[in-house]
Amino acid sequence: MPTLKPTPGNVFLEPIFDELKSDLIAFPERNPEEMPRLGKVVAMAGWRKAKNGQSIPPEFKVGDTVFFPRSTGLFVEFNGQKLVQIKYHDVIAVMG
Repeated sequence: MPTLKPTPGNVFLEPIFDELKSDLIAFPERNPEEMPRLGKVVAMAGWRKAKNGQSIPPEFKVGDTVFFPRSTGLFVEFNGQKLVQIKYHDVIAVMG
């Protein structure tokens, strides 16, 4: 079975579709299209590079649940699993 190894700067998430029902986070009444999405990190590349070439460690890891903008992401299917591909800088926050 093939494995998924993203290129630097890319993150693959398993989308969590019931984010609006979460009792952990309260959102003001908004259009669902404006709401951020949740996803569980299933694969990510190594450290990202700053403009000066310095390596920056990610603030999240595989297994973490993260928020990302609804307007970003590419839906893909890999080994029968539906995933969302985003960039490191698209992660808004990490649930702790």
